[in-house]
Amino acid sequence: MDQVAALEWIRDNIAYFGGNPQQVTLFGHAGGVVCVALHLLSPVSSSLYQQAILQSGSPLAWWAIESKRTALEKTQLLATLSGCELPKGVGEPLAELASCLRSVDAKSLEVDQWRMHHFRNGENSSRMLQLTQWYRNSLNPQLLRSAGYYYDIPFKPVVADPLLPHWPYEILGSGKLHIRHRIMLGVNKDEGMFHIIQALRKYFLQHNHWPEMPRDFEYQAGTTDPMDLLAFYIMDENFLHPTLLQATVFEYQIPSRALGKTDWRAKEVLQALNEVGGDYNIKCPVVEFADFYSRAPNSQVFMYSFEHRTQASPWPQWTGVMQGYEAEYIFGAPFNPDYQKQFYNFTDEERRLSEEMMRFWTNFASTGSPNLNPGEFHTRNRNLYWERYTSNTPTSGTTFKEEMMLKSSPKLVADTSRKHMVFRLPESYMERNLQRHRCMFWREQLPLMREQLLFNGPCSTDKTQTGGRSPPGTMGTFYPEPPKRSQKGSNNSGTCRSIKHYDHYLFLIAVILFGQNRHPLNWL
Repeated sequence: MDQVAALEWIRDNIAYFGGNPQQVTLFGHAGGVVCVALHLLSPVSSSLYQQAILQSGSPLAWWAIESKRTALEKTQLLATLSGCELPKGVGEPLAELASCLRSVDAKSLEVDQWRMHHFRNGENSSRMLQLTQWYRNSLNPQLLRSAGYYYDIPFKPVVADPLLPHWPYEILGSGKLHIRHRIMLGVNKDEGMFHIIQALRKYFLQHNHWPEMPRDFEYQAGTTDPMDLLAFYIMDENFLHPTLLQATVFEYQIPSRALGKTDWRAKEVLQALNEVGGDYNIKCPVVEFADFYSRAPNSQVFMYSFEHRTQASPWPQWTGVMQGYEAEYIFGAPFNPDYQKQFYNFTDEERRLSEEMMRFWTNFASTGSPNLNPGEFHTRNRNLYWERYTSNTPTSGTTFKEEMMLKSSPKLVADTSRKHMVFRLPESYMERNLQRHRCMFWREQLPLMREQLLFNGPCSTDKTQTGGRSPPGTMGTFYPEPPKRSQKGSNNSGTCRSIKHYDHYLFLIAVILFGQNRHPLNWL
């Protein structure tokens, strides 16, 4: 609500500074994107601005938001760790807790929130093992305790009245969203690299905290398998079944014993984990949000992918185009002599790219469209037109198999939607279907496989045994409905299986394999 108050102040006072209250643009990066996007969906604040720029983040990412109940549990645990646990029977416990926490030293509170975060991950591992009895021989409690830990954050925006009464997926999927905003959103080429380097700092960061590719980083059969690194540092607890991990290993060709590998080098491991982390945590949630938002009537969506690596960047070449690299071009660093004196120089071509991007961004903020007016400034790309991002939905009557085949093999269908601008040198250009195949893997294929694994577990009518369905729309938090007993009685194995579901499951595996032009027998 503090952000809402700030937006209201801008609306009421911007005219005194020469601004237009009807032409306000919010700008967010990474975690800041979540706040900006939630204002897009909020009945309280959505009328307070007209445009939004969302860079490298999405409210549909698994790490973005949480329920009111979860937030309350975290608060109570933090209070306990900070010495603020209250006796039962206190009249206004939340007010008392808040008052006590305000008296705690700020540094201690900072440490305690991460203690709380790690403690909850440990509790979640035990809970997950209890809820999924049939996983017991497949899941490692230590993996669950570490799952997604590096990408997660202790406290997140909460789904609660009045600011956000429903989960983003529910709002976007209801068809009732009143679109009044134009949005620009995008990603960088190597979104996962910085986080993976930090997560694997014992391998890739030296004592001076500078990234370096270790020469002796050659895993062999007796050492840690990269699939375990995938489980420890990237996947959240919902996708830790070995079958789902192996499917991810295969999809991204992560060198692993699961693929018959017996040794691997640092560069190939790092690049594979960079792609997985970037897609799962950033790119695919961004694409999913763009798909949903662009389907609404009157929507105007512009998407980009920044793929240029600054020539003089001091970071090693193998780090690629990491998260945040676009910012120096948007804010004009190539034209700032002080910046270049303190950090590094830019080429004339890079200054041209910066000029191009600044013009697109400022045009969007001032008019709602990023496109340049004819003759506005003279570069080789002066006629480059940034087309809107649109998302075509499957036609009605499409069967499950037809839909999955189309989505897994986009080349089979003429698709003129999902256009985005690629910023790079020597020239920027329009492209389409950003990470389409990989995002279908995360959005539909992997959750469907997980649903079948849960469906084939022991039957139970007790919802506490399976957890039910979590709020939809956060990638990586797909909870299927509790398995139901057959009306005709359970089968001999004590599981709830059906030929129909097996048919879909086996077809899904075939789609994953043939969608990449790989024969299933080559995988066995």
